[in-house]
Formats: sequence, structure tokens, C-alpha cells
Amino acid sequence: MDYPTKNGWTIYDLFSCNNQGKHAYKTRKDKQNIKFPVMVSAIRSAADEFYVIDRGRKDIIVPYGEALEIVEQYCDADTLDEKRNLLRKLGKYSVSLYRYQEEALSHALSSRGESGELKVLDAGFYDDNRGVDIDGHHEFLLV
Repeated sequence: MDYPTKNGWTIYDLFSCNNQGKHAYKTRKDKQNIKFPVMVSAIRSAADEFYVIDRGRKDIIVPYGEALEIVEQYCDADTLDEKRNLLRKLGKYSVSLYRYQEEALSHALSSRGESGELKVLDAGFYDDNRGVDIDGHHEFLLV
């Protein structure tokens, strides 16, 4: 809960005592004789500061199951509704990569769609059991 924010406060402070918010409220509202609020949590500010899944991740489509067929259907789709439905289907064939992983795999990614909005990983860099393989070397233990 002591996750630091960019303003120097912690998530715990924003959820509990919210000293920064109290001070801002007092300096702004005391002149109008308005009663201090009972709830002082800064839930919205905390939500803006903390992410369970780190920002800066990019979704890419992996060559698994029907993914490549759906990508082709997407490229051939004429209407926005068709494309939206196909994008929903592609959700289960995608993984999120951090920026450094995407850069390491840049040679193995191809852009698809009218404006290259879909990033598709080459087959040699994905394994059905192990997932994304940045090096492209699948080393398996044979028993």
C-alpha cells in the first residue's frame, strides 16, 4: 500500500488520510464556511496513479489456433462492425508485451490491416506450450 506516486504521496495516503487533499480543500473552501467532508479518500487520484498491469504494453497477435485466418478476415472486412467483431475474436489470440520485448521482437513482427494496426508475431517465435520465445529458439526437454 506504500506504492509511491509521482507527486511524492503514497497510495495509502490517498486512500486513508489524504493530507494533500485536506490541505487543498481547506485553503479553497474555508473562506466560504463550508463544512469539511466526512470522506477524504482520493479514490480517483489513486486510480490514476496505480496500475495493476503496467502501462506501456502492446498487444500482439500470436500464430495460434484460428488467429491467422481471423487476421485475414479482418483485412478483407468492409464494415466497421465486421472489424470490431473480428477484433473481439482476436483478443484470445493476443499477448501483451512490454516495450523492450516488442523492440527485441521487431524483426519477427509484421503489420497487417489497412494502416498496419495489427501486429502479428512470426510462427517461429511462439510455442503453444511455452508462449512467446524472444530468441526464436525452442529448446524442449525430450523424455
